[in-house]
Amino acid sequence: MLKDALAGFRCVDFSWVFAGPYCGQLLGDLGMEMIKIESRKRMDVVRNYPPFAFEDRRLNSSGYWNTHNRSKYSVNLGMKSEKAREIITRLIAMSDVVLENFSARGMKAIGFDYDRLREINPRIVYCSMAFSSTEATHSWADTSICWPTSCRSR
Repeated sequence: MLKDALAGFRCVDFSWVFAGPYCGQLLGDLGMEMIKIESRKRMDVVRNYPPFAFEDRRLNSSGYWNTHNRSKYSVNLGMKSEKAREIITRLIAMSDVVLENFSARGMKAIGFDYDRLREINPRIVYCSMAFSSTEATHSWADTSICWPTSCRSR
């Protein structure tokens, strides 16, 4: 069945806000094990989007957030700490896919650009849905322009 099409595969999901979590939702629906990584300092803003299951808008009660992050394990890390980097490195080493939708500089800023991912796990598939340019050299690389998705694997 389709719900098991990706069973046995694992994805480290750094995505947040709309496209990335939706992609992760689809991968999870197809049976891939999804591990969502969030920053302690910058949690997914969609956690605050209505509708809410409770009037007091408590954490994890956003209908939108829960729909797009169902079937995912979740861990909240201080992304720049040494312990967090060790955890992320171990997860990448035992995974098949890395999914992210930061700006062009996002993964590099936390020490996990494509070249680093390949050092950790040579067979990793890297799926980037940068909200802006995938080239950090452009002056507009951190602007709010949507670009096509790019997936890289060697």
